Amino acid sequence: MKNLYFAITNKCRLNCVYCYYNNGVIPRSRNPLNFRYKALFKAISQHFNRVVFTGGEPTLFGNLPEYIKSAKAEGLQTSICTDGLSSNSYLMDFFKSGIIDIINISLDS
Repeated sequence: MKNLYFAITNKCRLNCVYCYYNNGVIPRSRNPLNFRYKALFKAISQHFNRVVFTGGEPTLFGNLPEYIKSAKAEGLQTSICTDGLSSNSYLMDFFKSGIIDIINISLDS
């Protein structure tokens, strides 16, 4: 299984000391992603089997459901890596809808 890790946002509610956003390696930005994501997932599906949405905290990205649906429509397995602080119903809605295959909750935060 070839995975692509997609840092969809750098927004986060936490301030972990080991995080590359907090140690200055990657600057935090206020600019949202703005590109043709459907075409992106079509290209990704030619080389990868799974896309893992990470961040920051991916559940803070407003268009996350649309991005996940687009990746799924291209035949990609979908996963999110989250801090788990979003409401349980929000996370479970992804899982119940069938658009997300794996919800990975980070316990080291």
